[in-house]
Amino acid sequence: DDNVLVSGVSGDDAAIGYFGLAYLMENAGKVRPVAIDSGNGRCVLPGQETVKNGTYQPLSRPIFIYVKATALARPEVAAFVQYYLSTSYTPLIASREVGYVPLEDTVYQAAAQRAAAGVTGTMFPHGAEVGATLERYLGKTD
Repeated sequence: DDNVLVSGVSGDDAAIGYFGLAYLMENAGKVRPVAIDSGNGRCVLPGQETVKNGTYQPLSRPIFIYVKATALARPEVAAFVQYYLSTSYTPLIASREVGYVPLEDTVYQAAAQRAAAGVTGTMFPHGAEVGATLERYLGKTD
């Protein structure tokens, strides 16, 4: 339970905990973030921008949904996946209640195209390097 973790970490100066950015932001006055080496010798703090641009890795990660190909063939499942990846849904992801970092619209569009084409499976190869972004694996580097 992340709330229990926040309570335990905030009550002990020597404690360390791991939980999502949304909880860090919600409890900014109670806990302090840890800066990590972004791979170039510079340390970066967690935040919306450093998570989004891939410099706060490997301690940040995208959240995926997994849909079986047979389920994706069902119209109601395909419709849900398209809604989940639409710009209608993304404001809910970044809402104050949820606090997740939204991706760029081009990433959602590319993922929706993959789903519409029936492509399943991860875009990340095994052992993806630190700093890899979804944009890179979707070919959206412009």
